[in-house]
Amino acid sequence: MAKQSGEQLVRIGRIARVSGIMKWVLTTFMALVFLIGILVLLLLLNPDWLEAGNEVIDFGDSGRTYGDVPQLQRWTLAFFYDACVGTFLMTLWYMRSVFARLQILDFFSSKTLSAMVWCGIWFVVFGLMDFLEEPVASVLTTLDLPEGQRQLAIELEGGEIFFIIFGVMFMTLGWVMREAARLQEENNQFI
Repeated sequence: MAKQSGEQLVRIGRIARVSGIMKWVLTTFMALVFLIGILVLLLLLNPDWLEAGNEVIDFGDSGRTYGDVPQLQRWTLAFFYDACVGTFLMTLWYMRSVFARLQILDFFSSKTLSAMVWCGIWFVVFGLMDFLEEPVASVLTTLDLPEGQRQLAIELEGGEIFFIIFGVMFMTLGWVMREAARLQEENNQFI
């Protein structure tokens, strides 16, 4: 019996350590993503800074330099990209929240399970935003061109599908675990 409890303590300790490491890895990654989001915003708002005006945005089979895109379209594109970064940051935030709850061995509380569900929701939102990135970028960068040169590029990659499926799986696991925790609480009340 003591051996089983010692092994259980080792497993629980491992969960706490890995969760703590992942919490800080995600925190660092969030800071990096945030800085990249600000850099993208600054470069699109002012493409002459760091000579970003010569960089080409690719969409479909063609592309266009950022410097050739009118300012209002560039700004709209910049804010759309930052909305994409924001959805990714929210996904990371809720993933970090799950690991923070697991680090303190809070496996089945409503806060932990709600963080799991919200993490799944944000994974789905990010997958949809990632899918919309190509059509929105192609429309915004060609909106000022004559009618025959405007483009709407649609591209479906594995990443978008992965984020959506992973998000739905995360939401479902959160819901199932929340229901299991509620059933356990109800059973404990009858004993």
